[in-house]
Amino acid sequence: MRILTDEEIERLKNAANKRYANGKLVLKQAKYFIFILNTGIREGEAEGLCYSDIDFENKTLTVEHNIVITKKRDKTGRLVGGSKLSVSSPKSKKSKSTIPINDTAIKIIRELQSEEPAGYNGYIVHNNGRYINKRAFKKRFYNLLRQANIAPCGLHTLRHTFASKLYEATQGDNKLVSELIRHSSAAFTQETYIHLQEKYKNKVVRAFEI
Repeated sequence: MRILTDEEIERLKNAANKRYANGKLVLKQAKYFIFILNTGIREGEAEGLCYSDIDFENKTLTVEHNIVITKKRDKTGRLVGGSKLSVSSPKSKKSKSTIPINDTAIKIIRELQSEEPAGYNGYIVHNNGRYINKRAFKKRFYNLLRQANIAPCGLHTLRHTFASKLYEATQGDNKLVSELIRHSSAAFTQETYIHLQEKYKNKVVRAFEI
């Protein structure tokens, strides 16, 4: 499981905000990956997220859409070869929920929206208003990693890093982490991140004295 170090996180932030001498960003919308790092949303959810899903006043995010790759079928449902992108509901009832987000996440979305045409409230990352191709989205992430001099890794690394920081901030509170990353159960979270839970549990015990 790949988790970014504190140093790598700083390099990622710096690269996402790097500008040319004329003030133009080197990598367009790269700061959106810092938003993902601060919210822990899944790749498909990030691709399907709209500005309308953000409640700026209450500082929340509502997961409504998930961009997925599905196999092509004919009208009878028979597979015909190939695949296509489509918009679906989140993978589970728990995935489709409203979650709190921090000030950094709100700031990033405000900055991104300020670059859009007046009144635009659709997909945050888009291609002329339509959701972006998964390959193009991943290419943007890989470009950011190169700019930050970070070894190649998957987009899910951002979610794993978010979970790791949550364990650190909550002193290993598995139930709270599970709720915030919207796993189907706390047991699944524990199984997935057992090494992190043990790490911070041991850290608390070592610091405890009577």
